[in-house]
Amino acid sequence: AAPLWHARIDNSLTAGLSRHTDRHPVVYRNLVFAADSFGLHAWTLDTGQPAWSTATGRTSLYPPPPVNPPVRATRQRTGRVSTSLTVASGRLYARIGSPVTAATGGEPRRLTHELIALDVADGQGQLVTRFDPDAISSNDTRGGWSFDGAPVVIGDRLYVCTRRGHPRCEIGVVCLDADSGEQHWHRRLASAVTAIDPSANVVTHNLLAISDGRLIYSGDTGVVARLDTASGSTAWITALDPPAGPGPFCCLPDKDSGLLLARSGRQELVALDIQNGQPAWSRQLDGGIEHLLAIQKGRAIVSGNSLWALDVHTGRIEWKRLSQEQHQFGHGRGLVASNIIYWPTRELLHVVDLKSGQPLRQPVRLDVRGCQGGNLLITQHKLVLCGNGQLTVLGRFGGSLSAPRFDNVTNPAR
Repeated sequence: AAPLWHARIDNSLTAGLSRHTDRHPVVYRNLVFAADSFGLHAWTLDTGQPAWSTATGRTSLYPPPPVNPPVRATRQRTGRVSTSLTVASGRLYARIGSPVTAATGGEPRRLTHELIALDVADGQGQLVTRFDPDAISSNDTRGGWSFDGAPVVIGDRLYVCTRRGHPRCEIGVVCLDADSGEQHWHRRLASAVTAIDPSANVVTHNLLAISDGRLIYSGDTGVVARLDTASGSTAWITALDPPAGPGPFCCLPDKDSGLLLARSGRQELVALDIQNGQPAWSRQLDGGIEHLLAIQKGRAIVSGNSLWALDVHTGRIEWKRLSQEQHQFGHGRGLVASNIIYWPTRELLHVVDLKSGQPLRQPVRLDVRGCQGGNLLITQHKLVLCGNGQLTVLGRFGGSLSAPRFDNVTNPAR
């Protein structure tokens, strides 16, 4: 069966080659959005036509034309370029501009970025607010801060990770008014000396998690902290080994167990008590960890080269699907919907039972459908797959839908 539609994403708004950008799409109503470093794309979910179709047929939603050429970094970058989006109260939030969060002193041009909010409920993607990182208070002479990833939104406030400095970096969290952009507070969490080449630009993408109205920071430096949303005060801060591999970095909190999961080192998964930050257990997972997918029914689902299910209370491995060959390695962020795990490799999409880890059907062949593994999203009886510079929408069983139906599915948390 053929996909419902494909959309290739060119290099015009990317920091490098389009296929090297790790995009995490979102869906709002009947629209699907994906971000590049320097702009946003939007399609109609059913047809793949540009959202709010115009005579030009442009899928780029932002910036509006005429578009000036992006100011790209000239020095080497470290880290993978990742983009993610947040939808809240009919607004689409994104970090737009250079993905560099700390520039090397040898970079000849100033690299800029901003947070933006677009009205996607009633305003056909019109710009509502811009948030400038230069407005973050520093009260010293050590330079300005960068926004480090997409924000989370609670009510009329947005919260986003911040970063500055290289090779000694400082990390923090800032709270801004969602309408005016006014800063409510900025909390510095820690400073660290990184092992990053001082002659290279730093690219990071760190995301906050929310648990019972509390913010949890867990980033690329290994620092994990819990913050109060009203004041930014920290309940606790702890330090793990910096997680290896690509971002985005974000912990996975679980209200039922009172634990949060975080990556540490290359292949260690650590569970911390949400109340005090103390370690509850840790587990080494061969082949490395890239994605903390979900915690459901007491099982933590984690992927990297392989796929694992662990008892969230003890860290005991319930089952595992080990990959020995490179073509079998995980390729993109999978998802958990109801009792089903969708796990992509480069050429296949595996559909696995949550409880047993056993396949529920033959893998969906992606190569014959004109795509590769990538980041997944299920919505409105469709599967969105974004990877290798392409966005693909598949129907049920990997093809077109004659009588579309998915039972008991939810949008995965990012």
